[in-house]
Amino acid sequence: ARYRALLHSLDDAIARCQILLDESGRTVDHRFLEVNPAFEALAGLPGAALIGRAACEMLPTMGRAWADLCDREWTPGTVVHFEQRGERPDRWYAVRAFGLGGDQVAFLLRDVSEQQRARAALQASSVQHGELLESISDGFFVLDENLVTTYFNRAAEQLLGRRREEVLGRPLFEAFPEAAGSILEEKYTEALRTRVFLTFETRFEVEPYADWYDVRVYPRSDGIAVFFQVITERMLAEDALRHSEERFRVSQELSLDAFTLMESVRDDTGRIVDFRWMYVNPTAARILKHSPVELVGQRLLEVLPGNRT
Repeated sequence: ARYRALLHSLDDAIARCQILLDESGRTVDHRFLEVNPAFEALAGLPGAALIGRAACEMLPTMGRAWADLCDREWTPGTVVHFEQRGERPDRWYAVRAFGLGGDQVAFLLRDVSEQQRARAALQASSVQHGELLESISDGFFVLDENLVTTYFNRAAEQLLGRRREEVLGRPLFEAFPEAAGSILEEKYTEALRTRVFLTFETRFEVEPYADWYDVRVYPRSDGIAVFFQVITERMLAEDALRHSEERFRVSQELSLDAFTLMESVRDDTGRIVDFRWMYVNPTAARILKHSPVELVGQRLLEVLPGNRT
């Protein structure tokens, strides 16, 4: 219940999926098992239309990227980060994929279209990029080669509780001594030295800034540009999802009782006409004489037509 409440309250889109493999063991697609309201809004489809269906069928651009970029062995705790274009060409998403154990993986997507436009605006006139960078929800600041703050947007003021007048023209870690010597200083210095894009997530422990942060660092000719968001709620939801799935899986995989989860399938009038398997434990699979992989996502009456009335 706790994880479901967190899942449904997030602005970030989350989809829990089953990994689909070909005969050689290569990942070729993912089947939706659960999505939150934010994912429904992203897809433009209700959860009922997605659950049990293949990602490449329902969201072909995103589904193909998931299969290509996530073809690996997944264990609980495995995490992969990437950015991808959405079904609409003007939408971009930062994706965090994490293993849940067994044949399941979860995708957490955050809309970074504003960031993409802001990066482009950095190449435009100061008036244009100033207007856009003040409007985005991401915290954003620019540091010169000496880590002196030369720009600090409105969202950064709100997220960090500091007015720009207190920060501009000062070395960042003089303005924020709590972060001196932290991974933040380490990463910003590395980006200045290597001139390579960096992305990382970190838990900062020192008050008043104790939170989880998602940080993206972009090299510039005269320093670095930094986008950041506070992601504490997202990390709590991910942790709850992983532990909820683990507890459920262990209890049901070891159970001597047959257990399945099914969702109803309705016709255009709303009448229930079938059911679709969402989970099948080993005991139920033995009784049904089909493996869980063969059953999950399939309709009851397609697999067991004798149940028609």
